[in-house]
Amino acid sequence: MLRRYVDLYDDFKDCDEIEVIGFGFNGDDGHINGLFRSLIEDKDKVVHIFQHNSGTMKKNKRQCTEYYQRKLRLSSSKDLKIYSIDDNRFVNGEIWYKSILN
Repeated sequence: MLRRYVDLYDDFKDCDEIEVIGFGFNGDDGHINGLFRSLIEDKDKVVHIFQHNSGTMKKNKRQCTEYYQRKLRLSSSKDLKIYSIDDNRFVNGEIWYKSILN
């Protein structure tokens, strides 16, 4: 299993930016959360998190960013980009992947 985490980390490390859809960064996901923390803080990767608009995103954007910063135990939220996504995978009226191109 450790080899899979290392392979995943290496694949993410080669990406320009990382998009996360449907992952909650829960407490029992410590290994994955640590992987993302390392990518953000050590490799300066920008991580786009798409959160369904019925949950955490009912809060304002600043609160959501702080929420994920705490969950990932990040020293800064500068490389976190949070989006509210609906049931049709749209962000502000356009399909999710187009929202990061703007």
